[in-house]
Amino acid sequence: GLALAYGILILTHLPSLIFCSIAFAVYGLVILYRSGTFAKGIPLLASAITAALAATSFYWVRLLTELAWINHSKAEYFSNIYAYSNNFLLRPQNILNIRDDVLAIWLGDLMLLAMVLISIPSVIFLFRRKEKMSSLLLGSLLAMVLALLMSSVLSKLIWDNIGFLQKIQFPWRWLGVVSVTGAAFASYGIAVASEKMKESAGAVVTVALGAGLIVFTVTAVFITRQSFFIPRTEFSNAKIDAILTSPSRDCWWTVWAKDGFYRTPPKQARAEGRNIRTVKWSATEKEFEVSPGAETEAVIPVQFYPHWRAFDGTKKLSVSRSEKGLVAVRIPADATSLSLRFREPDKVRAAAVVSAAAFALLLFAAVFPLIRKTFRKNGRSDETS
Repeated sequence: GLALAYGILILTHLPSLIFCSIAFAVYGLVILYRSGTFAKGIPLLASAITAALAATSFYWVRLLTELAWINHSKAEYFSNIYAYSNNFLLRPQNILNIRDDVLAIWLGDLMLLAMVLISIPSVIFLFRRKEKMSSLLLGSLLAMVLALLMSSVLSKLIWDNIGFLQKIQFPWRWLGVVSVTGAAFASYGIAVASEKMKESAGAVVTVALGAGLIVFTVTAVFITRQSFFIPRTEFSNAKIDAILTSPSRDCWWTVWAKDGFYRTPPKQARAEGRNIRTVKWSATEKEFEVSPGAETEAVIPVQFYPHWRAFDGTKKLSVSRSEKGLVAVRIPADATSLSLRFREPDKVRAAAVVSAAAFALLLFAAVFPLIRKTFRKNGRSDETS
């Protein structure tokens, strides 16, 4: 179960994966230590992580080897408004410059405050009752405190000295961890407060829960009122067409793509002195008929990527990139056809096989206990009859 859940996290969002891995490592180690199963649990924990990595290798092998080919890896996407130093919570500037804050960091401050306030009843009751915290509560509390620290300006020294954290851009992304762990920790106080309020309406309990409820309400209203709505009369076919034909975010272009490449007529290859007719056009394969003529270069309206392969029948052709970052193929004088195929490297295909095998094993491990239980029940029924 842990392997499947962690595998889904790996496939979901890279920054969240890094934050959650750190926070829940703390949570998991606390659980194992408090339960007295540290020595037995560490190998099981490691095996679950290994299984998750194997099952998702088809994704992260490609990610790690090709990340530098995407614009998002450039320094410009980790500076100015994307810089970690401008995205800390609990900075005085968040409130002082609230009117000019295009990032709306103050809204993150409100969310953080809401989670802190809703956790106060748990702290109060644990202190008053002098109870020993359960493994669940202690693990949740420590993970939440870590996330609170890492999302706020209090952790700036840590961010300044750890390079891979800086590339995650936004410290407020730790709020995802705060929400999960804070909900678990706050549940204790809310449960006890509910019991207390049934017995007698204590002022402390009412004020504590009320403060948290007020902040949650204010936060929800701000989110709703700041939404941007388009009037029905303006939402015309022209606007929809403009959305469909406008360029995507340039951070997801390849590093070779130049502004304006998307204005090239779609599905139409061009070559000086040769006519090219499109025969087939799919995501990974394109086929063309080429008229006779001198050797020339054909430009195909597809972003250049090193995994594109070009052929004239069975003869392999040279693939390069045009000035705008599109695929360019050198066509010989005797060529009558051109095919372009996207081929993943061997390591990615091998990783896909590993992933399929790992998922099959995990599925079998999940289903096998149910099958065994069913057979045992049937066996007992036969013995009884």
